Amino acid sequence: MNPEKQNARRALVIGSGHLALQTARLLTSRGWSVATISSSQFDDRPETKKIESSFEHASALFNDAGIATAHAVCIVDDEDRRNLQLTLVALALNKNIPIAIALWSDALAEHITHASPLVYVCNPAAIATAHFIAALEDKHENLTAVANNDEHKKPAHPINKNGYIAQLLIAFALVIALGALFFKLTEGTTWLDSVYLIVTVITSVNFGDAALHNYTVGMKFVRIVLLLGVQFFILLTFSFIIDHIIKRRVERFEFGRRRYTFKNHVILAGLGRVGYHVVRELRQRNHEVVIVEHDEHNRFLDLVRNLGAQVFIGDASLTKNLVEAGVERAAALFSVIDDDLANLEISMKARSLNSALRVIVRIFDTDVAETIKNRFNIHRALSTSALAAEHIAERLEKVS
Repeated sequence: MNPEKQNARRALVIGSGHLALQTARLLTSRGWSVATISSSQFDDRPETKKIESSFEHASALFNDAGIATAHAVCIVDDEDRRNLQLTLVALALNKNIPIAIALWSDALAEHITHASPLVYVCNPAAIATAHFIAALEDKHENLTAVANNDEHKKPAHPINKNGYIAQLLIAFALVIALGALFFKLTEGTTWLDSVYLIVTVITSVNFGDAALHNYTVGMKFVRIVLLLGVQFFILLTFSFIIDHIIKRRVERFEFGRRRYTFKNHVILAGLGRVGYHVVRELRQRNHEVVIVEHDEHNRFLDLVRNLGAQVFIGDASLTKNLVEAGVERAAALFSVIDDDLANLEISMKARSLNSALRVIVRIFDTDVAETIKNRFNIHRALSTSALAAEHIAERLEKVS
């Protein structure tokens, strides 16, 4: 294609977010003349245009951006609903223009492709997932060993969650000992009889073995305090035990907070749209998957559980949660949270616990992805938006 024709091509890029930015940058670098419309422009209408319908307002924005003379339209907002609406507007204004639309839902993609043969639908999550899985299965990379990482770092002094129960049992034994001492001193009984008497008090089945006729006022007062104290202590102990059992049950079965014993499994941090697609592909390949997700109301939780994946509700940046997920025995870790710094933090902590761990992270900023990969010994640093933008650009190169 000659340079004049290359430079003459015009594209409209509609949307806000990383994908819109990456698409506009990539097309510009390939010689396209790019006009952009941010998502906020469709929501913010001047007072003079408040009476316009959303369709009329969107049509006006498209016309002002030059859709009539454009060679392609890229509708790549983060919301499927908006992308569908704007695709219908673009088709109504120019039915002969190639349109690339980003849809995160496969079900929606099947329907929109029937609208026009010039509509190209891409699922950014599905595109990225293919690269993530390829990074996992690539066993031929020459990896640089991490310095000072021959010995896995263990979290110092892990917290014993059952410690307070042991303390209660010790206190309970102390109460029995003090009660037995009280009866020995006041009743003149043997140690065995003294223990027997305090046990009858604790169990509320005292058969009159201890009489009050020789008790002074002080001794009676001590016995009253002993009776009330023992009963209170029993109630307190049982409430702690029941609370512990219920919490453990909730954490284990609802939040998945337990120590996983898998070996060579895959840990995934962050269950968003990309994370869900990655889990689905991993389960199709029969990988054991432990997901660490902080949001207990995440909309994908039931879906991944139905796929057979294990879910741990917690913060993946905490070392203890990575240990609970079995990072020391895991084969790989995917960190696909919508935060570059969080992904970097998680990956570095995971590598400190397992130097042989294969680490694959999602990075939005492609300019630093390669630097992160090399400096921090990460096997793959991939940008979902950059990968999707590449697919869109390649498609437009073919049809325009």
